[in-house]
Amino acid sequence: MRFPLFPLMLLAATVLPGPAAAGPAVVGLYARALPDAQDRAAQWDRCEETGVTDLFVQTFHGGMTIYPSNAERTFPQRPDLAGTDLLQTYIDEGHARGIRIHAWVDLLLWGPDRATLEPGAPLPLALNHPEWQVADASGATTGPLFVTPAHPDVTNRATLVCLEIAHSHREIDGIHLDYLRYPGGGDFTYDAAALRTFQGQGHPDPRHNRSPETAQAWRAHCESRLRDLGNQIGLIIDGLFEDDILVTVAVQARPADDDLTYQSWPSWLADGHIDAAVAQCFSADLDAIHEEAAAAIADAAETPCWIALACQPRSGRPMPHDQIAALAGLNPAGVVLFSDAWLAPDGEVRQSIRTVLRSSEGSPEGS
Repeated sequence: MRFPLFPLMLLAATVLPGPAAAGPAVVGLYARALPDAQDRAAQWDRCEETGVTDLFVQTFHGGMTIYPSNAERTFPQRPDLAGTDLLQTYIDEGHARGIRIHAWVDLLLWGPDRATLEPGAPLPLALNHPEWQVADASGATTGPLFVTPAHPDVTNRATLVCLEIAHSHREIDGIHLDYLRYPGGGDFTYDAAALRTFQGQGHPDPRHNRSPETAQAWRAHCESRLRDLGNQIGLIIDGLFEDDILVTVAVQARPADDDLTYQSWPSWLADGHIDAAVAQCFSADLDAIHEEAAAAIADAAETPCWIALACQPRSGRPMPHDQIAALAGLNPAGVVLFSDAWLAPDGEVRQSIRTVLRSSEGSPEGS
């Protein structure tokens, strides 16, 4: 379905061939955007050494972009990148090496913890708009600047940054939605916008009415805010660019029924506007990783499920190649490693990752 929001002249994104080696169809890597050319060259070498096919480049982070926004009133560019378009640089350099580029977007996390802001650093936009921030039942907000999907200004701006990336960087291969969730660590769903909408539908104030019926309705209301935002972005990108740009979303592999991030993500996939789920299997136990991945693949049903693994070598977690081997027999559509910064110092680990990915016995098969 098409939505002619702007008179765009659409250009198909470059289609890059996948790797010839055996293993998953997608081998992804989360990475910071590095402005220094020599640092990037080393990063690309690490990607090739590891067997990476898809790089998730941190594009919208801390409430700022790595490209010059055409809507500066919406989000500023990182000050150290003024006059450059680092996202386009990554697209050009990545495609030259046969690597697909996904813009990694922190969709509802618009700034760091207030206490960590350096003197003179630009203030995140959300600090000037307390009505955008999430809040618990007492009105307290989080340290990191999470914003609420219940406020129309938030959802409009979050959608705009994704649309702007797709429109201004026509050769981007994907847009990756991270932090499409509430923060967790407490129930931070009670912002004024959410309460106003809920009570406007005839429900009582959920802070004071704790009946099972109200609690169930409140949970469904909060879950639907996230679902609607993800669907809105996926629907618009698909309508304008069809299959040229993938829309993927980072999700918890196996959230509990009472999970306070409110990510009821299998229902998002059922709506058909998300192209792949990137299920975070961040347990420190190999059996748990296997179980989480199996549950996520089952929940994703017919939508491709890429398994994200926390690959921090020699940290007490299982070694990255052992985590990948633990997926044997599950056949996920892809594996995504978090992150380049963790893998950068250890060439031996990168080689072991590539070996297990190539192994028909120890690696998942592409689907």
